Amino acid sequence: MKGMKERATAVEERVNCAEERETILVEVMETLTQDMDEMQKRVEYLENKSRQMNVRIYNVKENNDPANMRNFVETLLHETLQIPKEQLGIVAAHRSGATQKADASGNKPRSIIARFPTWEAKQQVLKAAWGKKEVLYRGGRIYLDQDFTAKLQTQRKGFMRIRSHLKEKGIKAHVRYPAKLFVLEENGTRIFNTPQDAEQAYGLTPSARPKDRGEWVHQLKLLGWERVRNGSEG
Repeated sequence: MKGMKERATAVEERVNCAEERETILVEVMETLTQDMDEMQKRVEYLENKSRQMNVRIYNVKENNDPANMRNFVETLLHETLQIPKEQLGIVAAHRSGATQKADASGNKPRSIIARFPTWEAKQQVLKAAWGKKEVLYRGGRIYLDQDFTAKLQTQRKGFMRIRSHLKEKGIKAHVRYPAKLFVLEENGTRIFNTPQDAEQAYGLTPSARPKDRGEWVHQLKLLGWERVRNGSEG
């Protein structure tokens, strides 16, 4: 009995040490997660800031792209939006990425990124494009939008489902920077920070909400609390 009691005491001490270690590790993870999130927000902000003079042009076929892409884009925008070339002043233009061309791979053509000298010049192009019902180039429809990071583009695309739903109901809605949905109703404007909130407000089953690192840490803390409680009750 004495030996069993000593072994039980030793086991209890090891369990207490493990629980203390777990508590410390979760606290360290929480601190590191907060620091990482803060740094990621700063990097995301700086990257989007560096793109604020850019415009992305989608669905322009890649057949025989010219060597001078800047002149090509100026001509394209002049023909489709009727903006004088001297008002554009494009600094640089290129296809996004370095993947295989669409004709060979069967994928959609890579977007074109055009950089303008001023924010005003970029806005002039976007407003002209958004003011048209559709922008046609060589028999095909092309699209122009701001140049965002991949993460922000994903966040903004998350509102596509609810926007289509609202359009079917005759309700106007648009996404504003960085990723907020503005819904124009008769009695005012409603603002939603996430697609799930908007979907729930307008009768759709909310889409899956991606977990962030903060939620993982929160779950770890809850699991740790349950283990300590159950051990003390046993």
